[in-house]
Amino acid sequence: MRLSVAGITRGSCPLPCAVCPVPSVLRHSRTHKNPGVYETGARVACILRDAPAPMPPPLTSAQARVLDYVTGVVVERGSFPSGPRIARNLGFRNPATVYEHLERLAARGYLSVSRSEGGGWRRYHLTDRARARAGTVWPRLGRVPAGPLTDLEADLDSVVAGVEDILPGARPGDYFLEVDGDSMEGAGLRPGMLLLMRPDAEPAPGEICAVWVDGEGGTLKRVWPEGPEVRLVPENPAYAERRVPLESVRIQGVLVAALDVRRFR
Repeated sequence: MRLSVAGITRGSCPLPCAVCPVPSVLRHSRTHKNPGVYETGARVACILRDAPAPMPPPLTSAQARVLDYVTGVVVERGSFPSGPRIARNLGFRNPATVYEHLERLAARGYLSVSRSEGGGWRRYHLTDRARARAGTVWPRLGRVPAGPLTDLEADLDSVVAGVEDILPGARPGDYFLEVDGDSMEGAGLRPGMLLLMRPDAEPAPGEICAVWVDGEGGTLKRVWPEGPEVRLVPENPAYAERRVPLESVRIQGVLVAALDVRRFR
């Protein structure tokens, strides 16, 4: 749940304190006559300004069973199971009971619903909330300020299910290399970083590429074709550029993006 505290004019809220999503530790109901208004220090905020609706109640055991089952089927087979199939596998006598649970799961944000052509059959789909609950994706909860202290607003903006969610430009066939050595530090490429490479791209002059030189091996350098030769240019003055015959060079990939992954625990 996102709570935003900001100095605004006091106002009334239709929500009674019993269902107010603001934690009671932040709410001074004895000192404030207006329900839904709370105070931290000298700042007052109303939940209607920025905060979303209260979080839905926990799933019942039956709803959790249905959600776990359909999530497993979708992840394994890629398609949502039918109501009768769910009923058979979970021991429900009537598929109508299953559809009641599906509707409640949709109301809680775990499923989305669409209509088939003609408006007949209802089709269910897993939402990011359901996938995050199952651990098949990792939630991305907005941004955290790294400058002056400020109010942190956290929402389930999106999820990370694969490389393409972190690097939107990633394509099938791309691959990763780990930087070994410091010859490209001037370009910000340090040892241990992961590089997303594209093997079928035509490099422009000066682009950073993974290069294979016959008889010598592989390297990561800026590539400058010059007639019958290729200049392999480092980004560190401690290393000299090289010129090698064009026919001895193979471009194994053009640099698309770099990830600096550092582990702290």
